Amino acid sequence: MSDTGPTDNGGGQTPNDDRLTSRSEWSNWTVMALLVLCFFAIYYLVPKFRKEVPVEGMPQLELQLEPLIGVQQPVESGDLTGRVVLLNFWGTWCPPCRREFPHLAAIHEKFSDQKAFRMLSVSCGPPDGPEDLASLRRDTELFLQQMEVEMPIYADPNLVSRKAVDAQIGFQGYPTTLIIGRQGKIRGTFVGFNAGDETKMEAMIDKLLAEG
Repeated sequence: MSDTGPTDNGGGQTPNDDRLTSRSEWSNWTVMALLVLCFFAIYYLVPKFRKEVPVEGMPQLELQLEPLIGVQQPVESGDLTGRVVLLNFWGTWCPPCRREFPHLAAIHEKFSDQKAFRMLSVSCGPPDGPEDLASLRRDTELFLQQMEVEMPIYADPNLVSRKAVDAQIGFQGYPTTLIIGRQGKIRGTFVGFNAGDETKMEAMIDKLLAEG
């Protein structure tokens, strides 16, 4: 009678064992690949929130920004009364920020002749390190040269403005872009960057400028 069971290949391991091992290794790699894919999808692609904010009951946002590049004077909330403001916190070290930046530079160019509009682009250091203004200025200048963009850039060295945002709506990460109305209240928030966000920002700015 012939033996139809698994055959030992000489090393104590059967063909079935080889197939099981291969399947196990393939499954492990598949799980790891899916986990990595999910991480990048959540970190870079999924916005934590992106919405128009109801203004009722919202206090005025208190800002304190220092000049970094192309501007000489600091900015505080009182300087923005009666203006629609796009406030963007970003970093040269942040991939979504780098993708978003050309679109915001275009918005700055589009509304630059509107006296009732102000754009505040705030370059920020890595979240796990101190805010060193000399290094921040050097890295930001290099980035602007690479992007071939000239525009005013501010800094938030003592985190005063970011803490103010966090106190009102929670500071979720970079980039964070806020649209602020004429009364100094947050009207729109964009955390992270997806293609098409710039169109929504422009529409919101147009709407607020039209409100007078």
